[in-house]
Amino acid sequence: MKKALIASALVGALAAPQAFAHVSDFAGFSVGVNLDFASSSAEIRTGGLAAKVGDTSQNVSMQAAYGFDLGDHAVLGLGLTYSLGYLKSGSLPIAGTNVEWRNNDMFSAYFEPGYALNSATLLYAKIAYVGAKGERVSTSLIGSQNYYGLGYGAGARAMLTRHLYLQAEFLRSEYGERPIDGMPYKPSSTTGSIGLGYKF
Repeated sequence: MKKALIASALVGALAAPQAFAHVSDFAGFSVGVNLDFASSSAEIRTGGLAAKVGDTSQNVSMQAAYGFDLGDHAVLGLGLTYSLGYLKSGSLPIAGTNVEWRNNDMFSAYFEPGYALNSATLLYAKIAYVGAKGERVSTSLIGSQNYYGLGYGAGARAMLTRHLYLQAEFLRSEYGERPIDGMPYKPSSTTGSIGLGYKF
């Protein structure tokens, strides 16, 4: 009986850390790089007329984050992203010249509640404060304006090794309306991304 109790205690002691391993594996500081595929659009008003334009494009973004172990499968992530290129929002012919709109210098600061299914897989939701520099371009830059808004989405992260992870997510971003060179412009985008990261 005594041996059985000792054996049970040993099994319990060995198993206890594993119960929380799936959470702690996703906690801590991490950095990553993402390939972004975006469908962007913009509402534009000119001369009393309203138009909606859109386009698809790709770019690369960098990510830095910190995950907090909340216990019982829960992880809270806080992080920042910054895009290294611009995304096209569409174009219109104006006065015989093709004018293009695009979003540049995009960034986000996000809040990411997650649930660890096991030691290798994390599912998460994302709420982000997003920003971008909207640009109106013809043969050269006509004008630009800073835009800010809200992003929301979800994703999944899979640990490939103890430190290396693969990530996939989507994010919907909505920005407020502001004029570029006197022309009201309201951008939005839906972005799907695949990323590779390193957790320290």
